[in-house]
Amino acid sequence: DGETLSPLGSIDAYGRITVDPITHRLYIAQVGVYIADGERGEIIDRIEETIPEEGTEIYSGVPRGVDVYINPGNRHLYVMMDNNTPGSNSRHWLDLYDADDYTLLAKQVPWPYGSSSAPDFDLERGLDYVSGYHPMTGDQKLVALDTEGREVDHLWGVGGEVFFSPRRDLIYVAGWEGLDVVEAKTMNYLDFYPCKVTLHDPRN
Repeated sequence: DGETLSPLGSIDAYGRITVDPITHRLYIAQVGVYIADGERGEIIDRIEETIPEEGTEIYSGVPRGVDVYINPGNRHLYVMMDNNTPGSNSRHWLDLYDADDYTLLAKQVPWPYGSSSAPDFDLERGLDYVSGYHPMTGDQKLVALDTEGREVDHLWGVGGEVFFSPRRDLIYVAGWEGLDVVEAKTMNYLDFYPCKVTLHDPRN
């Protein structure tokens, strides 16, 4: 309960979650994506294409869903898939589903045989911003997708986890070497901030 912070129930599942504010359903990804009724706390469905067969869950090379994201505005559901291969051959990509009937709309967004990172969403324009890179060529690409999942714009040379700021109308992409800044309206490249990982004393 949001006011009293008292528990109302529990769901017999665990993993990364996203909440659909329209249907009040929870999408839960751990090894595959399961759907729960957020009010009753019951698992009511699952996305079959994201769940490996029993016995192939671990290091079998069989793809599995490991994370999930929803854009409630255009009803897009992204599932982060993993090829279930340890080491340097590990790959992640995004598959696009319809959030209402779980129809597969597109595979391996933004391109086949590449790796993708977490998307973010422009609810006002109805756009999804997705980035990825091609492991063979090293190419990186930031893509804007419309409500039908079609590419409407892109920018080469930018890849990583995407964060959209509606207040500034900017796209921030956290890559390997730093933070790229892109103007959302035009998809023009604006700036780059080299970021380094540092450790801080929590007492300071």
